[in-house]
Amino acid sequence: MLWHVVRSIRHTLERYAYALGFWDRLRFFIHAILLFFILSLIRNNKTVLHFYPERPVPLYLTWYAACATRAKLKNGIGPRTMLFMDDTLIDQKLPEGHERWINGRCLDIRKSTVAKVYEKVFGHKLAIDPTTHTGAAVRKSDFNATHDGYIVECPTEAEKGYVYQTLVDNTISGVPYVEDIRITVVGTEMPVVVLKRRPQQYRFWSANSSVLIKEVHEVLSDDERAKVLQFSKLLGLDFGEIDAVRDRRSHHLYLIDANSTPMSPPMRLSLKKRLEIIHRIAESFARQFLT
Repeated sequence: MLWHVVRSIRHTLERYAYALGFWDRLRFFIHAILLFFILSLIRNNKTVLHFYPERPVPLYLTWYAACATRAKLKNGIGPRTMLFMDDTLIDQKLPEGHERWINGRCLDIRKSTVAKVYEKVFGHKLAIDPTTHTGAAVRKSDFNATHDGYIVECPTEAEKGYVYQTLVDNTISGVPYVEDIRITVVGTEMPVVVLKRRPQQYRFWSANSSVLIKEVHEVLSDDERAKVLQFSKLLGLDFGEIDAVRDRRSHHLYLIDANSTPMSPPMRLSLKKRLEIIHRIAESFARQFLT
């Protein structure tokens, strides 16, 4: 009897906490603590990787990947330096030669900038003018990590600080779920792609119902892989993650977000799967930046 009560309470909590991703976030932070101790034990390489202006902490994929290479992480500028600043737009003056650093050219990852670069590379239009467009569109903040997107009917007045984009039908055939594609870029490699699925009513939230690890060739065509790398190069993104969606009808791939300081691997993964992703990315990181 007691077990049934406990289970009912748990299911109720899970139901109402889903939108906030409470249980996923709790597990995410617990895993971060465990990964910190696991990866801290293996740092015995003489290679030094400098970070400017600040060094990443656990929770960031950069920290996990760099530590898994066994490199020593230090603040400052050195022979191997990575720009690390968790800002969507970096408009402050940087030291001379920062363009040669890892991510040293990645200074603007606003969604408006991402849309312009995407259109230049892929030839498909993502941004729309809400005052002239007719029909549904997505309105979201121009800055990262807000998760404030929602569907609006156009034409409508444009609000300052927000972008308006094509509503891509990324639903999965036969089930009421949407699917996001997260692509990890490490130099000229894409070591892992994950598919994140969630109910349609939570399409703009960070909570996931499932996360599937895929090889890049299973998700992207040869032409798409080449264009993703071209997109990353123009954006200055040497290391980071790109969020994409594929339209169910046209099958066009849309790159909707880029992040040079991702908090990853994504939620709803076991500790074993997180370690698998981290080590795959670390192998690419070492080949691309530490040899």
